[in-house]
Amino acid sequence: MWQDDLHDTADGYPQRATSEGNAQLGRVTCKQFIEDFLADYLDATLGPEVVADLERHMAICPPCVAYMNTYRKTRHLIRQEAAPEMPQEMKAILRKFLQEQLAREQ
Repeated sequence: MWQDDLHDTADGYPQRATSEGNAQLGRVTCKQFIEDFLADYLDATLGPEVVADLERHMAICPPCVAYMNTYRKTRHLIRQEAAPEMPQEMKAILRKFLQEQLAREQ
């Protein structure tokens, strides 16, 4: 399983044990990917070098890919939800309140 062959190094970068030794997973840690880059990556606002680093990391880091897919789906679902309509009674109360406040200031 992926967790069995991943480990953090002293510099904080995850590495995968391989038959040739340890291969670095890109130049980005899982924590950096999630906390610093994920939203910008999904919004396509990062430069090509950063994107390449992130994609190298994701190519061999299934947990980050799973997290990204979940995050992407969550953002999609939230955007689909329309803001609730304010009830007409509440609109009337708010309108009256604002008119009274404006009248006091004049």
